[in-house]
Amino acid sequence: MRALFLLPLLVHAFGATAQLDDATRRDSVLRMTASRPVAHQLKRTWDFGGVHFSNRFAGARLNEVERVNDTAFVCTIAPENRPVNGSPWYAFAVRADEPRWISVTLRYTDFFHRYHPKISLFEGEWHDLPDSLLHGPDTLPHAHPGQTGDTILLHEWVRMDLWVDTLSLTVAAQQVIDVARDQRWWMRLEAGGLTGREAAPVEGTPYELWAWHAGEGPNGLLLLGRQHPPEVTGALALRQFMLRLLEDDELATRFRTRWRVTVIPLMNPTGVDGGHWRHNGGGVDINRDWWLMQQPETRAASTILERNLGGRNYLIDFHSTWKDILYPQDSTANDTITPGWLDRFDALLGTPTPRRQVPFFAPITSLHWAQAHGIPAVVYEVGDDTPEEELDRKARLAAEAVMHALLGDRAGLR
Repeated sequence: MRALFLLPLLVHAFGATAQLDDATRRDSVLRMTASRPVAHQLKRTWDFGGVHFSNRFAGARLNEVERVNDTAFVCTIAPENRPVNGSPWYAFAVRADEPRWISVTLRYTDFFHRYHPKISLFEGEWHDLPDSLLHGPDTLPHAHPGQTGDTILLHEWVRMDLWVDTLSLTVAAQQVIDVARDQRWWMRLEAGGLTGREAAPVEGTPYELWAWHAGEGPNGLLLLGRQHPPEVTGALALRQFMLRLLEDDELATRFRTRWRVTVIPLMNPTGVDGGHWRHNGGGVDINRDWWLMQQPETRAASTILERNLGGRNYLIDFHSTWKDILYPQDSTANDTITPGWLDRFDALLGTPTPRRQVPFFAPITSLHWAQAHGIPAVVYEVGDDTPEEELDRKARLAAEAVMHALLGDRAGLR
């Protein structure tokens, strides 16, 4: 577990290097974003008499299963490599030859239990595991400093009570949306307002980054999602945000005549399908690679984005974290857009959304890539446990606020 805590220390140390020369800072980022070996999961099925576990699907994360007795099992969850952010993704299937209750304990080689289990018996139908079926240790939870400035209480392990039968039950940290599922969802919108699709190869992999467009205006709204595989709530918010932009009401129609939208909804296909906690197939956090672009995903995304820049441009990058929060750029000259849309968003919600400016010493994130191109930008973070109805509502209101701001509407809310 010691390696886990190197990352925040490393980031803090980078922040302290602001006074170092450019060559030293560049060398630090080169080392941080250079490809590193990834421990790929062995795809297999574990058979224990009448109970069967499997990680044989895209997006799965299950490293080992041990049987304690006929009804109790321990699942080991390990990251793709280290050091790694504390986002312990897990996803596996379990079934039984005869209906029965079993207990499954999740143990992590790194970090603690973060994501409340979701369960699914049928494609697309996901439910939270009831609290009554989830148990933790009797010891006090660990107090973890979350990046949002809050202290998060986390247990080292949890035990789930699961009812299993011949139908395969999927258990996961968030609902499983692999690359193929995500692409199918966006392809369905091609008949509902999306005006084009383009792709850029992710070099050295069988994947491509797919981008879609909407609108015909001379200006460019750029949307990004899923740089980090477990951040599913951010991906769901991006979908609802886009659906609002595609509606046929006066606001959205007027918006699309003046702005062209380019959206790359899934930035990290190798990490998503690989069931990674954080990194891409090169073992790197690609949201630290927007300066030197050593990884194929950031190079492919930059190619698409630069090809679709307009006269004026704006970027929003969708993520997930401990709670709903917005990260505006810490300094962007002449940004008259962000304050207006954030204030309007708060007014539409009826309550302020937390926001926090986080400066970095070099343009290593998408937000700072935008800044280097003179483009105002915001990172839109959705809470891990924000209910889907709530994240849908907020995303749609955020889209309305953004459209008003980009159109220069200064009148009262409409």
